[in-house]
Amino acid sequence: MTLEYTDTALAQYKVEYEPDERHIRALTESHLFPSRFPSPQPFLWDDMGDVEWRVVLRLRPYKSRRKRAPGAAVQEHLFP
Repeated sequence: MTLEYTDTALAQYKVEYEPDERHIRALTESHLFPSRFPSPQPFLWDDMGDVEWRVVLRLRPYKSRRKRAPGAAVQEHLFP
């Protein structure tokens, strides 16, 4: 995957997809290209050494909510 801004490549990653081919499983082998769009924020991970971090945790799949029962209580307006 190549990330671009105004047709200028900023970064490139190797992508592994989930079996459904719609969700990303992993991004690896990052390569940042020098560009004319410097970030005003310094890199956060420069002084981490050889520590490997997993900053993203997979959540359980979304479970839709139950529909309200007919005639369920509804809060009245607080102000007229």
